[in-house]
Amino acid sequence: MAVKTPWRSDDLWVRREFTMLNHNEEDVYLKLNHDDNVEVFLNGKEIYNTQGWVHKYIYIPVKNASSVLKTGKNVLAIHIKNTAGGRYLDFGLVKEEKTAATKNVVNAVQNNVDVKATQTIYDFTCGPVDFKVSFASPLILTDVDLTARPVSYVTFTATSKDGRARNVEVLLNTSTNLAVNTPAQEVEAKKYSLGGLSVLKAGTVAQPVLAKKRR
Repeated sequence: MAVKTPWRSDDLWVRREFTMLNHNEEDVYLKLNHDDNVEVFLNGKEIYNTQGWVHKYIYIPVKNASSVLKTGKNVLAIHIKNTAGGRYLDFGLVKEEKTAATKNVVNAVQNNVDVKATQTIYDFTCGPVDFKVSFASPLILTDVDLTARPVSYVTFTATSKDGRARNVEVLLNTSTNLAVNTPAQEVEAKKYSLGGLSVLKAGTVAQPVLAKKRR
């Protein structure tokens, strides 16, 4: 990580002030990368706390953002405590922008989740459609070659609730953060066709083989 300000104490308190022209904002998220324990306050109200650390940026919805934010000056304050290992903190607020394609999208309702040894299955209701999403990782310990394969499978199944024909579109998004060791690494991505499939590929620009070691 590109650290610009060294932090050597066990406790750190940080305040950031910012100005808003209009406080009536929703879909606001706390963007946070921390090591270790953290407490976050927005205008004196605690909006997040957790024990432990993360190795990447996470996005936490700010509940009732319009009632917590103020027109004019706002203060985002954090207390973080190091308990072992490294020390790191970076944070801010971000807003999810609605596009023409997503502004009228309604969230699906999760009805059930079934966690099994090699797969996790979610059941949703999406308007007039029941929707099943299965995440499978074939980690069969008796098959070393299969276990070593860095692949997981996602399967989507849609069923009309009333038997009528329905048009269903599925959008699967993922982040190139999956391809990096640290968030600061440069990533390149490309799209191509292979064996009748449309393939998206992403990876770090630098590929230093055997450049890391652990004891």
